[in-house]
Amino acid sequence: MSVAGIDVSDYQGAVDWPAVAAAGVRFAIAKATEDADFTAETFARNWAGIRAAGLVRGAYHFFRPLVDAQAQAEHFLATVASGPRDLPPTLDVEVRDGVDAPTFVRGMLQWLDAVRAATGRAAMIYASQSFLEELGGPREISNHPLWIVDYERRPPIPPRGWRTYTLWQYTSTGSVTGIAGPVDLDVFNGSSAELAAFAATGRAPTGERPRDTPLREGDAGPGVAEIQTRLKAKGFDPGPADGVFGPKTRAAVIAFQRAARLVVDGIVGPQTLAALRA
Repeated sequence: MSVAGIDVSDYQGAVDWPAVAAAGVRFAIAKATEDADFTAETFARNWAGIRAAGLVRGAYHFFRPLVDAQAQAEHFLATVASGPRDLPPTLDVEVRDGVDAPTFVRGMLQWLDAVRAATGRAAMIYASQSFLEELGGPREISNHPLWIVDYERRPPIPPRGWRTYTLWQYTSTGSVTGIAGPVDLDVFNGSSAELAAFAATGRAPTGERPRDTPLREGDAGPGVAEIQTRLKAKGFDPGPADGVFGPKTRAAVIAFQRAARLVVDGIVGPQTLAALRA
């Protein structure tokens, strides 16, 4: 089964991490740095809070290709003190700022190499498939774990060079108890034991298919029929168990999530599915 997580930045403000953990979230990644001198105002509080709540934690750097990559890496390393139970560092690449692809990739590699030299770990890369494809699908970076962002395809398609992905950010409009306003939702492509092993070793699971892919309105198939059947058995009316995830099924999912004190997003992710199957 995949494992539920979130990522946060200053946009989320103060987070009640015990409440987030109680909602079924199992890992969280916080924005730490950007440029060569910006540190997220909420990072120190989030970094401590995630660990105190018993979640697996990680930190990311938002990459600016017009800023010296070595200086960016040094700023990140000076800000984030990772431990043996933390996820590998993450490089968030999503803006080009007019920089051509070869120059951009060289900057990425400089940051990634500096972080590996300092930590002994291969950093994750956060990006969309289209962004990496625009860079030419560079082989030099495909030996790093991939955190893919894709809000449309389920499951997402890894870009050239990657057989699979390690994390998947599947929505930016999730709702989690303990956070005011929307938050990014993620899943780890593996089990809880594999997540712990990834944090300890930096080696990601090698499976090619996601497990228990989140289902949402517009989906159809036997997985949806199972959800509808289980909702009805728990006293929530999704309409007929016809395998079509329509508005009535979504409303039933939301009602169930609220009753079960889960992440309320109308999406049947790993925690909602586990609660339905319990």
